[in-house]
Amino acid sequence: MTLGLIGYIPFDTLSYLNGRVMPQAYSRRMLTLAMTKTSSGLEAKPNVGVLCLQATSHKKNLAFAVSSGLLCFSLIGSASSSPLLNVTFSGDNGQLSSYYGSVVNDLNNAAADWEKLFVSGNASTLNVNVVFDNSPTANSSSLFVTPLYNIGPTWVYQQGAVNAVLNGVHNPWGLYDATIHIGTSYLTNELWFDPNPTNIDPVPTNKTDAESVFTHEFGHIFGFEGYRDPLTGGLLFGAESTFDTWVTFLNNAPYFTGA
Repeated sequence: MTLGLIGYIPFDTLSYLNGRVMPQAYSRRMLTLAMTKTSSGLEAKPNVGVLCLQATSHKKNLAFAVSSGLLCFSLIGSASSSPLLNVTFSGDNGQLSSYYGSVVNDLNNAAADWEKLFVSGNASTLNVNVVFDNSPTANSSSLFVTPLYNIGPTWVYQQGAVNAVLNGVHNPWGLYDATIHIGTSYLTNELWFDPNPTNIDPVPTNKTDAESVFTHEFGHIFGFEGYRDPLTGGLLFGAESTFDTWVTFLNNAPYFTGA
């Protein structure tokens, strides 16, 4: 997968997504995505910004828009391991176990697409907690951050999930490196799990492609998280994320200028 900036879009020109992911499903062959950026790492915060990117995948192209929200915790359920991810499910008391295999498969495909961008050798397993709750769609976050460097008194932090994958350095404060919340109704009524993932199947018009959603969520887990006030540009914690370093203000409006 490759990412490229397709335009500088002021945050105030785009409306928030109102907890809705793709009013209609799209073919996974054409892609433009709009993400609502969230704060996480030092502390989870509500949505604070919008960016617009173009992405291209050699496996499939995806179209989706997802809103990420607040971080919360749930009781441990059951787990499923794979070369890329160690996935633990919670919040459903096993009642949604028939979905576990499909969720793990699409999570691995989504994580693999992202890891192609920054892993050159072997990747360490990422510990992910999937929480089923009453979220309207899905949201996600890395559960810790890693300090990279400082500019005077301001430290720049990388999402800890990246360090877990690259160096095997896991969350020192808990069992999980990252969390993904999936609304129960969203899972059972809207998400579509491709029965033939190696083929280019059209997404049913009344469904949303699950792998597309999970690819978006790993974008937050691995990098698209920030600590800036979208109105003032001020740093909420006196610290920057790597994403924040690619945000600049022009005429009192924030723009993502990243590579």
